[in-house]
Amino acid sequence: MKNRPFMFLVAQVPQDLAVNKPAFQSSTWSAAYSASKANNGDADTYISHGSCSHTAAGDPSPWWGVDLGAEYPVEYVVITNREDCCGRQNRSKDRCTFGVET
Repeated sequence: MKNRPFMFLVAQVPQDLAVNKPAFQSSTWSAAYSASKANNGDADTYISHGSCSHTAAGDPSPWWGVDLGAEYPVEYVVITNREDCCGRQNRSKDRCTFGVET
């Protein structure tokens, strides 16, 4: 039997870079729906369960952001809307903007 070189395969596992990082939003409907609810690691989509953020009604230009603390190559972003109501209303407004603020 011939000596064969060992081959190692290393797979990079995707990770959620935003979990529990400082989050901000343009306004807040109430303290129970702060920006940090959107990236707390809880994927529950019902706002009454305490895992969704919500901007104030009438906010003319709502936005949400997270400070990752460093620059990272990002392959994809997942945005999840509420499933208890309003999902169709929100989908038309989803936009992603990538940028670095210094």
